[in-house]
Amino acid sequence: MFLLQQADYASQDRPNATENLTMQPLPGIQRCQGATAANPCVTIMYAINPISTTNDQPQPAATIDYTKIMDTFATINQHRVGYLLKLETDFTTSNYTIPANRVYDIVQVPSSQFIYNYTLQHENMTAWGITFTQIPANGPINVQYQVWFNDLHTASGSDIYGPEVVGFVRGMDEAIITVLNDPTATVKANLDISIKDWPAATFNDKLPRVYMKLGPAFFFCSEMIIFINVLSQIVTEKELKLRHGMQVMGLMPSVYWLSHFLSTSILVIVNALSMVGWGFVFNFPAITRANIGVSILTFVLFVLKPHISLWT
Repeated sequence: MFLLQQADYASQDRPNATENLTMQPLPGIQRCQGATAANPCVTIMYAINPISTTNDQPQPAATIDYTKIMDTFATINQHRVGYLLKLETDFTTSNYTIPANRVYDIVQVPSSQFIYNYTLQHENMTAWGITFTQIPANGPINVQYQVWFNDLHTASGSDIYGPEVVGFVRGMDEAIITVLNDPTATVKANLDISIKDWPAATFNDKLPRVYMKLGPAFFFCSEMIIFINVLSQIVTEKELKLRHGMQVMGLMPSVYWLSHFLSTSILVIVNALSMVGWGFVFNFPAITRANIGVSILTFVLFVLKPHISLWT
């Protein structure tokens, strides 16, 4: 067991990292789909928030065509997914309790609060949301936006570095750059971004599986030595009729079996202590990561159970 364990540790001392990892292009944004293809859903909701002001004086907003940005986003995305996400009729009503009755592609909603309330009221019906915040006309030209996404689509919860989220931001940046440079969006920006995973160390898991499976067998064999010894004593007693001879001399049967039980119990306890001790010496996780009292009690009961069955 110790040799198997050390061979396992040696194989992991110098792990070979996976080499030549291939780069993957960022994906486009797919049309939403519910549990079935016919289920209603919304692919992208977008809202335009007013200028954030620190005083009561209104400020004129910069002239930025956010609808054109979304239209350009859909056009650029078409080259990646093979179909065009259409700009749908706006959700003009502020009643977020009414769910979508069909599949929507890109739809404008009244506010970011609507996106929050709608997605909270109707779970897993909206794939993406984006909120643009208008900027003052007298300030530098920049586009502020916030992305909403459904983290339930990923198995591990919130996946902020997932390729779909990064792909959505990439497509939105392309559309913004295109519209700001050319309001007609004739020449479209292209951000060629690829992703590559971190190198992963390769481990051979055959040795761990070997000593994890054979470990209980080693523990079992060590304890069975005492069991075989007791079984041999009982067979010898049956052949020589020692107990019957002692009974003729006036010894009670219970005294005979109690003496065997006490002597065997001492051996069992010593064996359990030595097993736990060797487990700590050789650093077996099954021993070192468990409570020492529980380990000793487990080994003691493991051996006493068949012994009691023999004596009864």
